Amino acid sequence: MEHTSSGDGVEGVVRRNTNNTITVTGRIKGLFSEPQTIQWRAANPPTRGIGFNGSGFPYPNQDIAYENTPNQGKVESADGSFSIQLAGIPSGYFSGLGSIYVPPLIEFFSKSLSGRSFHSTLWINDTAAPYRWTSGGPATMRPERDTEDSTGRAMYYYGREQLPLFDNQEAQLRAKGYPAEMTDRGWPSAEDAQPWKKIPSPA
Repeated sequence: MEHTSSGDGVEGVVRRNTNNTITVTGRIKGLFSEPQTIQWRAANPPTRGIGFNGSGFPYPNQDIAYENTPNQGKVESADGSFSIQLAGIPSGYFSGLGSIYVPPLIEFFSKSLSGRSFHSTLWINDTAAPYRWTSGGPATMRPERDTEDSTGRAMYYYGREQLPLFDNQEAQLRAKGYPAEMTDRGWPSAEDAQPWKKIPSPA
């Protein structure tokens, strides 16, 4: 499963491998085609607890998200192109005292032989584990970049007037299921998308 992504002066193709690693190939465009050293890093993969209640939460801040992360490295590039492999899907984390959700992304720090430097980010996905935001948010709320204009938790109830009236509980649960786009990409895994599929019916 793969999809394209572009960010601030960087573009790439994100592919999920069968062993659950992530391969990202692309190019840094901020320094044109100069030879450069590209350092990159991404957050730790989501935590996996014994039960659902303790699994998949975003990290509370950037420092904890990047602490001892296996998702980091360095590439010597002749023209800004790169191919890197992540140990797993990076988790999301919060900034702004828990009000802004930062989705899974890769940070690139490039430096050319002439001394010029460039910092850029590339989104991996819109969200890590869906509906695990500790800051809440309705089904219509989308992750947003951490900027001066970010509204964060202030928009907790935004869009509720557009939600339909549900005939029954099943319809409501289905409407709030995993995003179809993520399922198409294979994120989360098939087991996460249908957690009860292999559970036998009660005797």
